[in-house]
Formats: sequence, structure tokens, C-alpha cells
Amino acid sequence: LELVRFRPDLVHVNTPYYWAFLRDGTALWTGSLAGARTVLHPRGGEFPDWVRGAPGWLRRFIVATLRRADRCIALTRPNEALLEEIVGREHVRFVPNFIELATVVPVPDRSSRSGPVNVLFVGWMLETKGVRELVAAARALPQARFTLIGERDPDFLAELADDLEALSGHVRLVPPSPREEVMALYAEADV
Repeated sequence: LELVRFRPDLVHVNTPYYWAFLRDGTALWTGSLAGARTVLHPRGGEFPDWVRGAPGWLRRFIVATLRRADRCIALTRPNEALLEEIVGREHVRFVPNFIELATVVPVPDRSSRSGPVNVLFVGWMLETKGVRELVAAARALPQARFTLIGERDPDFLAELADDLEALSGHVRLVPPSPREEVMALYAEADV
């Protein structure tokens, strides 16, 4: 309805995969049919595996939706390769996730600092984001402090509950927080 009312020139659809792709793909089709140019921005490191493993009807929808987009944005090289395979290189742009911390928080001089190394993770606490590996690193590096901040996958964290409890002296989980608090954590982080 908003697409018809506002008649945008460009519709940018940032989508995860799984069932949300049906919703977001429909938004892309609607925007395209309303006359807007469209950009599809699939995110998530397992996107190629998900596309290749999708049931036939869903895979046909995914491929048709990708081809309907005027441009696709790839965040990873494997996503770029898959998108180029489906829609052609001329319709894909590689734009990796990044943050230039020096432009966000000052980088302090760590040369004279003492105390434990501070490791910071900011993102969804999911297995695919490497959280299991961070917990293993925390187990191997008891002198370091680990802060994990962001949304949580409760089922995945339940798998790590015993480890997290045993490591509670130097691993802390922080819920999503205001930007200022996250930037303060970046400023304190060594890694």
C-alpha cells in the first residue's frame, strides 16, 4: 500500500533468508511492479547453502526474485559468487560489512596499558557468528575478559549454558544497548 501511495523511485530490500525471504521478496516484487527500481540485499553467511538446499518451489521463487531485482548486494564473497551465477555479474555489487572504528571512536594507545585483554563481540549471538569459538577462546584464555553484546538466540545459548556459567568470571553477555554504550565498549576493547 505504501509503495502505491508514495511511488518511490527506488526500493531497497534488506532481507535475511528462511521464511522472511518470502515476505521481503514479495515487497521487492511489489516495488518492481509499482515501477520502482529495486535493490535486493540478502544478508547472512549461509545464504548460498540455504538457496541451494531450498525445496524446488521456494528455490524457483528465490531465483525469480533475485532476477527481478535491478541490483543485488553481496556482503560476502560466497554470496557474490552465488548471486553472479544466478543474475549475472553486471547485476551484483560486493559491499562487505565493515565499520571503520577510527572514525567512530578514538583508538587509544594500548602500549602502556596493563590488565587483562578485553575482547568484544557485537552482533547476534548465534552459532554462525562464531560465538561457540569465542566461548572456546574464553576457556583457553582465562586471563582475558570477553564481552558479548547483542540479540540472543536462546536455543543456541542454552547449549552453551554450562560453559557460560563456568566462565562467568570473565565472560559477560550484554543485551542490545544504546549506541553510546556500545561505542564505550569499543573504546575499551583490545580485540
